[in-house]
Amino acid sequence: LMVQAKEFRLLNFDNASHITNEMSDALCTLSTGGGIGVRALYTDGDLNVQSYSRPIVMNGITGYANRPDLLERAIPLRLPVMPDSGREREDVLMERFKEAHPRILGALYDGAAAALRNRDTMEAPKGLRMADAALWIAAAEPAFGFDPGSLVAAVKEAQDEVFIERVNDDAVVIKLRALTALKPLEDYVGGLFERITDSGDRNLPKTPSALSKHLVRLAPAMAKAGLLVEFGDKTRYGKRVWVGTSEQHARLRENS
Repeated sequence: LMVQAKEFRLLNFDNASHITNEMSDALCTLSTGGGIGVRALYTDGDLNVQSYSRPIVMNGITGYANRPDLLERAIPLRLPVMPDSGREREDVLMERFKEAHPRILGALYDGAAAALRNRDTMEAPKGLRMADAALWIAAAEPAFGFDPGSLVAAVKEAQDEVFIERVNDDAVVIKLRALTALKPLEDYVGGLFERITDSGDRNLPKTPSALSKHLVRLAPAMAKAGLLVEFGDKTRYGKRVWVGTSEQHARLRENS
């Protein structure tokens, strides 16, 4: 990945179907800046350090990106299905692109010029993890005739939609929704692990520690889907955890 970042200013990955957790972490690092240090070839004492920050374009049909930290760094785009009547030969498409190319490039230049002109006088919008990217987007809006804040709001809405979709497909979340359908659940992490892993589902965490880490990682995305997780104090029996819907949480706060 770092070798490609060294050679290209923009990384493109086509037709992705699955991203490992390790690669997801690496893409997160590359999107905000980071690198690796390895032993230089044929040496024992020299270190070869490669550190880059690059934008990444990735496409695929299935939900290949699942970890919340990667999704929070992404701008998800859902493309409509291509109808048979919309398919064209490559030479026809390239001719149409050649005609549109000056207008596309000019619009991008206008957006970049507006962002450079406006960004030092604006505050970074709230709600997006990538604060610098959000500021750049907001500063470029006037060039395209959008209402202030509309592009950032569209990105956040797209992220939330993907978050909710991914969370609702998670094996742990499916189990927790069933367990909290009537009332919230409060237990130690170990007890919660026993409750949700009794079915032998191979997609569920294998240890209480793995379940705890899974819940911590998913908690922000679960909240967007209306399922809240709150951790309590750690005792000699383990860490306490409360799980319930946002409606159940609101009722508890009213009663207290």
